[in-house]
Amino acid sequence: GGVHIAVQGYEVDRITEVPIMGRAEKVYLICMPENNDSKQGKAFKNAIIKKFEEKRVNYEVVEADLFDLDDIVKKILETIPVP
Repeated sequence: GGVHIAVQGYEVDRITEVPIMGRAEKVYLICMPENNDSKQGKAFKNAIIKKFEEKRVNYEVVEADLFDLDDIVKKILETIPVP
């Protein structure tokens, strides 16, 4: 259960395995903005999304500059509801 935050990289299993096995309530997938992402980055993002959809994992894509930690933290705080 629980909420997972995953920063996309050039791999699929590292990001998808734990939320799938742990039956995550929701996964926030932090990705580069579509217009700034590399061809390789887009391919991995699509593979991750496909796996989440196949396994019926509730996910949301959050776009942030992966090379800017402040932007990542800001987007996470804006996106994730805090009780």
